[in-house]
Amino acid sequence: MKRIALLVAAIAIASVACLDDFDVDDTTYPCRADADCVEGFACDRVRYVCVDEDEAVLDAGFVDAGTSTTS
Repeated sequence: MKRIALLVAAIAIASVACLDDFDVDDTTYPCRADADCVEGFACDRVRYVCVDEDEAVLDAGFVDAGTSTTS
């Protein structure tokens, strides 16, 4: 019984140590639309990852052939 308690304690200590190393700020999350991202983030239409709303490229530069005004 003492061995099981020591094993559980060791796993708990290791789990807490791993949580301290978990950094979500440097992680990229895939998306296809802004709804796929958390609040404050938008889907970058070129890279298809969630980025800060100020950094998002919302238009990949494509021109819709039906709305083009050039002749």
